[in-house]
Amino acid sequence: MSDISEDAYCAGWMIELEYDLWQIVVAGHGSYGAVSLEEADVRELRDLSAACGGWIIFERDKGEVFVPLAKWQELFAQRPSR
Repeated sequence: MSDISEDAYCAGWMIELEYDLWQIVVAGHGSYGAVSLEEADVRELRDLSAACGGWIIFERDKGEVFVPLAKWQELFAQRPSR
């Protein structure tokens, strides 16, 4: 995820990266900044999430944090529309 952020914005973790990438995973395609995510990229994100049973979020005080998938889906569903 941070590699995608670096490629797109030259930043290790852009604000709301986790939400933007998850939206692409849900849609099955999309682009993030200057990066067009190919089907293989989206599949890899989905497969990695399924394999570990979660998603990574960024917390200011802790940095990158693993969140179980059920909790992540709750957080994503609560996100205000953009």
